[in-house]
Amino acid sequence: MSQTRTEPAFALLIRPGGTFRLVDWPSNPADRQHLLRATIDCDRYDVADITTDLSLWIDDEGAMVESPEINLPATAIFARYGTPHQFYCGNALFTGGTDSEGETLGLTKDKVLELIEVLMEFSNPIPFQRTKS
Repeated sequence: MSQTRTEPAFALLIRPGGTFRLVDWPSNPADRQHLLRATIDCDRYDVADITTDLSLWIDDEGAMVESPEINLPATAIFARYGTPHQFYCGNALFTGGTDSEGETLGLTKDKVLELIEVLMEFSNPIPFQRTKS
């Protein structure tokens, strides 16, 4: 499903510890490059297309640092939808697929919610409210 200009588009940042942040996906390609570098915290990034509507962006040199921090939650999400080629390290940014012109699309709200549900399966569950005994 392609996005219209009026639909909000998002990206989902997942850190190695499992914390995440929803990010607005810019419509301007130059702004996207800035966002990718800033959120992933890198100079060079790479993309792994998981499905036609899901891509994973990572630090291109993330696994080559002295002690890379493996991003198990991002790798697990990748494994849910495809076959990971490796363990992914550092911050990971999930976006949608590409349009007919090769431009990266943002995630829809429904896809973001689906990814967060998958993420919660691999993270500690949210604790129940405690009551006084």
